[in-house]
Amino acid sequence: MKITLTNQILYAVLALCVVLAMVFSLQAVSLNGDLRNYNGRAQAINNWRNTVQALTVDCVEYSKKNQDIVPLLQQAGVLGNKPMAPKPATK
Repeated sequence: MKITLTNQILYAVLALCVVLAMVFSLQAVSLNGDLRNYNGRAQAINNWRNTVQALTVDCVEYSKKNQDIVPLLQQAGVLGNKPMAPKPATK
């Protein structure tokens, strides 16, 4: 079998396509693992956020019964007020 110039070019193109397919496959597998990792982190952050929101709602409900917690909630900006800025030092 005689290998002509056209066949050599086609073999080179085929080899290049195979190498690129392998590179893209490895890249896709790696990115898929990263995506799963980031989805897990996002889920953990959302769970933490929901927990903090539930705690905040409970604190606001508790403040209706016990007014001692109101200054803390105001300082944190939970009661709809802006957080209290620290007072500037006077000379």
